[in-house]
Amino acid sequence: ALNRQRRFDECDADLAPLIRDCERVLGPDHPLSVRARWRKAVQALDRNSIEARSLYEDVVPSMSTVLGRDHYETLKARTGY
Repeated sequence: ALNRQRRFDECDADLAPLIRDCERVLGPDHPLSVRARWRKAVQALDRNSIEARSLYEDVVPSMSTVLGRDHYETLKARTGY
């Protein structure tokens, strides 16, 4: 919701600890951890951040491995959204 409202700083503040905690508790290859990193990539893309490309390049292979190559979220990520 914060991302759609273009409240990117607040979104960053919420996502950073979420990603850290998911990866610490569940592991980096858990579906929730991967989805949290994908949300960060989407948010970076929405605000035209130069880090968006590197975030997508990092998360898409994980999504393919964890969720499956043909999973709808993986397909959305591969198309850039």
